[in-house]
Amino acid sequence: MCGCVVAGNNIEIRNYDLKDLPEILKIEKKAHTNPWSEEFFSKQFSGSTRALLSLEDNQVLGYLVYQQVLDEAEVLNLVTCVERQNQGYASRLLNQFLMSLEPYQVKRVYLEVASDNLAAIALYTKYLFEPHGIRKDYYKRENYRCNAILMSRRLE
Repeated sequence: MCGCVVAGNNIEIRNYDLKDLPEILKIEKKAHTNPWSEEFFSKQFSGSTRALLSLEDNQVLGYLVYQQVLDEAEVLNLVTCVERQNQGYASRLLNQFLMSLEPYQVKRVYLEVASDNLAAIALYTKYLFEPHGIRKDYYKRENYRCNAILMSRRLE
């Protein structure tokens, strides 16, 4: 278990705190074939990288890692606990993230998504992200490589 099977309805979205890293790492390792390491997360969060967390009854169920530079932002990682996928947690995180950018006058948000991640592609399309490029064979899977689809959304 990743520590995210809970049964309450007390959903909270808040900013990442260093104490959240162990729970994030559990989710990351279970959700990805090539997960980010603790060292990688620590380096990311020592700079301009930020994260929003989705919690239910104080347990981390998902996270959205991002950077913002001037009038642009980039989603670096959006992950939901495997046991809670397809239940709206990623959608809530993405929606909250997009709303949080308004005061900073961000004009465009970028992301990339694996071409075999159909649920994520559908989510981003629902939130008006459009494809604008491909990185061939970018993601390594157990027995193959898949493309990264570059997507963006204008916020004005």
